[in-house]
Amino acid sequence: MSDFLFIIKTALRDSRKNTGRLIMFMSSIILGITALVAINSFNYNLVRDIDEQSKALLGADLVINGNRALNEELRTIADSLPGEKASELELFSMAYIPLRDETQFVRIKAIDGDFPFYGDILTEPTDFGQKYQQEDIAIVDDGLMLEQEINIGDSIKLGEKTFIIGARLKSMFGSVSLGSSFAPAVYIGQKYLDETQLVQPG
Repeated sequence: MSDFLFIIKTALRDSRKNTGRLIMFMSSIILGITALVAINSFNYNLVRDIDEQSKALLGADLVINGNRALNEELRTIADSLPGEKASELELFSMAYIPLRDETQFVRIKAIDGDFPFYGDILTEPTDFGQKYQQEDIAIVDDGLMLEQEINIGDSIKLGEKTFIIGARLKSMFGSVSLGSSFAPAVYIGQKYLDETQLVQPG
């Protein structure tokens, strides 16, 4: 106990002689701890934001894509993964606008399932939901509708099938493909894709 008291007295005596150095030393420690906490906080927020934005961009936690159907082995692996699943078939084609008697190069996205799981497909009307997967109606890019001067209730023909336009596509959940820059999107239910006869061998 006496040794500890001696240490305390010595420290107090030395601190009175070197007050300036003590303040500088303590300030350096405080600033260092503050900087470390700030860096860790920034790193945590950055990682969290990247995770959230990447999910919204992909629309899911995991995306498997390719230019052909999954083989049996890959399909078995995909089916074994837990969680909700959805599928999307995307292709480029010419769409026919009967009202204008004109054609337009479009990007057809045939969806099956509650996709996207993160982010939203913003439409007008906003309560359109998953109706386009249950009925032969389409969600058409707002820019295309403005360009062709067509409205909800008009029709658009994809291949051999005609769809009624049920909603305007105001904004997608995210897209990084090259086609998103020059081909307006048209969403349809995947079960109606065969009726368009656009997917052919070769």
